[in-house]
Parts: sequence; structure tokens; C-alpha cells
Amino acid sequence: MSDSPQPSASQPEQPHQPQPGQPQPEHPQHPELPPYAPQPPQPGYAPSGYGQPGDPQYAQPGYAQPAYSQPGYGAAPAGGTLGRTALIIAAVALATGVIFSLLTPALISGAYTNPWLFQTISSVRAIVGMLLAAAGLILGILAVRRRSQPVLGGIAIGIGAAEILGTLAAFLSSFLYAVL
Repeated sequence: MSDSPQPSASQPEQPHQPQPGQPQPEHPQHPELPPYAPQPPQPGYAPSGYGQPGDPQYAQPGYAQPAYSQPGYGAAPAGGTLGRTALIIAAVALATGVIFSLLTPALISGAYTNPWLFQTISSVRAIVGMLLAAAGLILGILAVRRRSQPVLGGIAIGIGAAEILGTLAAFLSSFLYAVL
């Protein structure tokens, strides 16, 4: 047991008071100060100015400024265009197929004099459409794997795959019609 008297439950505990002859603590408590005393101004802090983040006048008290430069607000991020590019290429492939389907009756009626004209135009359209669809499909897969606009990349995958399958089916049916 200790020789010092124990405070009873009815008496509140008093803060430690140094005895005469004992060393004073380095940072004595200041009970006379209010709990939220105003702080002295920080270096680089200008309370009246409204600057941009990164400006020395914009410094917040107690917070360090970042060591890197911050981009402007008007600049769009450079990444994320892969999905959009894939969608545009796949849509162009689809549009060439739709336009060719709409022009087919006019091409057939004009092909009476030269029957190979329709076949040549049809083959060129199919090859160009298939190349565009393959490019859209590949770029769409890359966009989804890189998580760069995965929704647009997924749409490009669907359009490209459907266009490729449709073109292959048309080639196969034309081949079977010529052979049989």
C-alpha cells in the first residue's frame, strides 16, 4: 500500500500540482486560456484572398500544400477515348451495311448491263465492313479489358461481332449458292 492518502469517491480528483522545490514541467497547462484560442497566422495564409489550389496565397492553416502541380478544371482526361473510338468504328461498319442494304435495289436494277458490277460493289462493301467491324471488335475488347469506358467498349463488341457474323453468313450463303 502507499503512504499517500487516497481520494474518496465523494471528493473530485484534483490535478497534479507540483510541490515547491520540484522542477516545473516544460509545457505547463494554461487554464486561463479559452479552449479555442485564436491561432497565430500561418506563413503563406491570406484570409482575404481567394486563390486557386496550388497558389501560395491559398494555403490552408495546418495543411501542407501538394508538391505536384494540379491540372486545370477545363482539361478533360486523356484516357478513356478507346471505348468511344471502338464504338464509332463499329457504328461506321454498321452504317455501311445499312446504306448498302438500302441501295441494293438501285444497284441490282442498274446491273442489267454488267452483272459483275453488283457483285464487285457487294464484295468491296463486305470486305470494308468486315475490316471496320473487326477493328471495332478488337478496340472494344481492349477498352473493356483496360476499364476505359467499358460500356461503350461492350456496345462496340456487340456491334462488331454481329457485323462480322452477318458478313460471314452472307459469304457462306453466296458460296453455297454458287457451288450448288
